[in-house]
Amino acid sequence: MGLILVLSLLFSGCAQDSTGEAIKKITEKSVVPTDKTPECTVLFSGMDFNQDYNRQTVNVCKNTYNLAEGINISGNGITLNCNNSNIIGNGSEKGIEIIGNNNTITKCNVENYEIGFSLSLYLMETQNNILTENTAKSNNRGFGLGDFALNNTITNNISKENYSAGFEIRGNSNTITNNISLDNLDTGGYHVYGIVIGGEENIISNNLVSNNERGVEIGGARNTVSNNKFFDNKTTGLTLVGPNNTVSNNIAKGNIGAGFYVWEDFQNASNNVLIGNYSKQNGRGISVQAENTNLIGNIVSENNQNGLTMYSESNNLDLSTNYFCYNSVKDISCTDSNQTTFFFDHFDTIGESGCNLFSSEGFETVNSCPVCSDLNSYVCGDVDLDGNVTVADLTYLVNYLFKGGEPPLLECMGNVDGITGSYPIDVADLTYFVNYLFKGGTALVCGAGTAGKSIDADLTEKQVMQIYNEAIK
Repeated sequence: MGLILVLSLLFSGCAQDSTGEAIKKITEKSVVPTDKTPECTVLFSGMDFNQDYNRQTVNVCKNTYNLAEGINISGNGITLNCNNSNIIGNGSEKGIEIIGNNNTITKCNVENYEIGFSLSLYLMETQNNILTENTAKSNNRGFGLGDFALNNTITNNISKENYSAGFEIRGNSNTITNNISLDNLDTGGYHVYGIVIGGEENIISNNLVSNNERGVEIGGARNTVSNNKFFDNKTTGLTLVGPNNTVSNNIAKGNIGAGFYVWEDFQNASNNVLIGNYSKQNGRGISVQAENTNLIGNIVSENNQNGLTMYSESNNLDLSTNYFCYNSVKDISCTDSNQTTFFFDHFDTIGESGCNLFSSEGFETVNSCPVCSDLNSYVCGDVDLDGNVTVADLTYLVNYLFKGGEPPLLECMGNVDGITGSYPIDVADLTYFVNYLFKGGTALVCGAGTAGKSIDADLTEKQVMQIYNEAIK
């Protein structure tokens, strides 16, 4: 049968080939792709992955594509894997425009467009899409989510060297998490953001926003901003210009302006809550220029100017259990501010005029900043200074020692093994802490006490982490 097929081909237009060449052609056409030779798709400018691709996985042939009009995703349930291909534009259009729902876009590197990755810039909802492990570079905006982009997840992406914003989110109920936004600068501009949020009820968490013209601006309402790092931005770390947002457990460090700025500019920025944040070594720690702001349990230290700056618009400011300490000019500075209520807040230096502070009990009280020479006034092991020794303090030490977290405001509070000296915190202290909390070990002794080796101080870091992980299950 094979011989007959070969002879037939030879006499039907393939006679110029040898029998071997004909057999080779048949064999090439008969190859079935395997896991080792997967099929892939070549992109072209203006390509549209429409409903014909619904619920399919598209593997892009890895390459550099110069696509003036980018590509579109108008279908639903499509997974587009670019396999780290580069998609390069000419400064206009959108690199990848998504107007469908339930799509996943991954491992695409998009460069030199008006918007690198665009969701729902038309009057139609774009929902439940996932963008992960992509890079947007040298666009006007790296990632742009329009007004009707709802419930999308933007995670583990990098947006850098864009000219207007790394991430611009105008839609509602989106999740922006574990991304990096850096070096988004414009030598001729001022309003260039790492992340800017104009929508409502978005979640912004665990992002690194570094070395941008401005860090993050929240202009919408009821957004949740948590566990982010705002480092070394050219002006502010985080600016709040919308109302009713919750900002918790973020770190602002090394920003030239304020670490956190609540600013009532042309819209209402009232009723924001800042809780458990760390603002250190910025130009200013926290600046408030809006009504009804609550500051709870924040640590604001070592800033180049004031720790807390209150302007005339900061009416009805509520403070509770904050530490404004060791700042270069004043711990608290007021400019004709209205009444401010505080409860167990700590500060040493305060502006000579303009401050109208009252405790929640109706009389003025000054709580000084803690010092290691006055340990009797504090609870040993209370590294987060909330008045209690809990697993939260242990977690604080783990983050500091192993995950690049900030040191305690008082490092001596974390030196719990009783060894005297300059209060270094090390694995021995962590092991001692674990034994005390979970194994009935010796009581914590901070700063001074019987010198010597702490319990299980010879354990390796890996063993300590195993003990810790077992303890907090």
